[in-house]
Amino acid sequence: MHMKSTHKRVNFCLTDVLVKQLIVVVIFFLTGCSQSKPNNQIALSVPKQPSQRDILRISQDEQGYFGEEIGVLSTEDLIQLSDTQIEGFLSYMNNPGRRDVPRYRRVYDYLENATYRFDYRGATYVAHDSLSRQQGNCMSLALLTTALARLANVKVGYQLIDSTPVFDVGNNAVVKGVHVRSKLYEHTAKLVQGGRKFTFNREGVIVDYFPEGSDRFLNNLSENDFFARYYRNRAVDYLQQGDYSSSYWYTRKSMALVPLDSEGMNLMAILYKRVGDRKKAEEIFQYGLLAAKDKLSLLKNYRQLLAESKRFDEVKAIENRIENYDDPSPYPWLSLADQAKAQGRLTMANKYYRNAIDRAPYLQFGYLGLAKTYFIQGRLGESEKMLRAAMQRNFNSDNGRLYQAKLAYLESQKD
Repeated sequence: MHMKSTHKRVNFCLTDVLVKQLIVVVIFFLTGCSQSKPNNQIALSVPKQPSQRDILRISQDEQGYFGEEIGVLSTEDLIQLSDTQIEGFLSYMNNPGRRDVPRYRRVYDYLENATYRFDYRGATYVAHDSLSRQQGNCMSLALLTTALARLANVKVGYQLIDSTPVFDVGNNAVVKGVHVRSKLYEHTAKLVQGGRKFTFNREGVIVDYFPEGSDRFLNNLSENDFFARYYRNRAVDYLQQGDYSSSYWYTRKSMALVPLDSEGMNLMAILYKRVGDRKKAEEIFQYGLLAAKDKLSLLKNYRQLLAESKRFDEVKAIENRIENYDDPSPYPWLSLADQAKAQGRLTMANKYYRNAIDRAPYLQFGYLGLAKTYFIQGRLGESEKMLRAAMQRNFNSDNGRLYQAKLAYLESQKD
């Protein structure tokens, strides 16, 4: 097939599936389930700039809260295929009729054929199960792509994508609407200059669920980042099920790969808070705020811990940091706004909803949030305006009647 562009975008036949559940990339837990009474003051000793060794050390379960280490699959296990699956794939790859097709393209073509009836599911499966079940989420597809690329000696890369519209809330967690996609490619040009070798990637294909134009590239992921996301996804699943032991060990596995990642530290701190060790949770929050690049979810959950401990001066200081934080994604601001609204802090909620709208004016959720807070405040005209704005950005036809009913009720209240 003729490649029309340097990086050709190719999409599977799954793009007509309504995608509402995605990989967890960033999580914002709204409440804690502490088993101990809050302390007003906790004495901490936190280094000025924690190292990776510091983070791994402080997250160790010295008190035995989470039990003995469980058998977490290795990264190699995640991409292991059965002998039958390997034999079928290599037979396809080595078919003499395809020898003129670039190897990365052969991998893609095999994936397209082998997953023709692939069904999107929120669950994350390892490569073998994903192929045999013919289902799985975007992480499952990326693991399967990785497995095949390894067998074919083809390069594979990973990209973090912000998809819209996605915003799911459930079991005390807000799931950020991002997903991982993989790219198959070959190095096709090399240049040696001044003793340094430069390699240029000129051709490649994207393996993804989603149609072109519905997502935005955020950044490239290293292999460690990619696998760490798998372990965090599983950790979140276990946390939502109340299985803190399994959640802990999967979080530890993710942190062993990327110790200074804010998502891993945030999840670990929440786990310690859930089992009642607020001192350890606070230490991890503080380590994370010093070491992590993305701090908003850490700030938000640390604020919650301080509020529950009635340390209101420190709460105010954290709130000031949150207000002045520059996060380009709308999802953390929506999480903060929803929490503030639930706590009756409507002025703060309005500000956070505005922040979300400023960052993603095409999403309905910020407008809908403002419609609700304005209604509570008795600002019915402004509430109606925001509700109409949300309706214009509604991507789910099932919500149409609900919006119409809300609008009719608002209009009746104005009479």
